[in-house]
Amino acid sequence: MRRLQDPLAPQPYDPIGGFVIFFDFIINLPSTIEQCRLITCLHHSQSGLGEPSQLQPFKCELYIDETNGERMTIALIATKQPVPRFY
Repeated sequence: MRRLQDPLAPQPYDPIGGFVIFFDFIINLPSTIEQCRLITCLHHSQSGLGEPSQLQPFKCELYIDETNGERMTIALIATKQPVPRFY
């Protein structure tokens, strides 16, 4: 019987296909922030920065921690972003 492969388990890096970054959430944003946008970019010490890529804007929400009453602004992202090969 074959075992099912976990798609989120660590995999060897594929230099042709690149890789994927999974983003879940951002916490402890200033209370004045209403929206945020993530911008990712790879850096290589010899060739410099790759091309920046950005996700769509996300609405921020007030979150109150039930255990201690702490208030913070959060952004629930729950998305993945492919990162193409970096030359």
